[in-house]
This record gives sequence, C-alpha cells and structure tokens, in this order.
Amino acid sequence: MRAADTEEIAQLKGDVEALVGALHQPMTENRMLRRQLSEGADVVRELHTQPRTAHTEQPAPPGLM
Repeated sequence: MRAADTEEIAQLKGDVEALVGALHQPMTENRMLRRQLSEGADVVRELHTQPRTAHTEQPAPPGLM
C-alpha cells in the first residue's frame, strides 16, 4: 500500500469514530425521551436545536423550527 493510502485510511477511521460519537448522543437522547413518554412522565423536556442557516435547500421538518 502506498503511504498516501495508509494516511487516507487512518483519516477515514478517525472520521468514522467521530461520526459514530456524534450519532450516539442524539440516539441516547431519543431513547431517554421515548422511555419517559412510555412511562407516562408528566414533563418531557424539549431539546433545543440549532437554527438552520438561510442557505439550506430543504425546509425543516414541522416542529423543528
């Protein structure tokens, strides 16, 4: 394997780890919210989202903005 290929593979592995970490947090938050809802919790807190920028091509789903 070329050195450039080895470098790219290492970078991709790091990217995958970062993406998995970024995905894990919202999945955990969703799991917690679903459990609260299924247990009949009186209060479910809404998680704040970052506002979408003006250059977004697709409209935000209802309830997110």
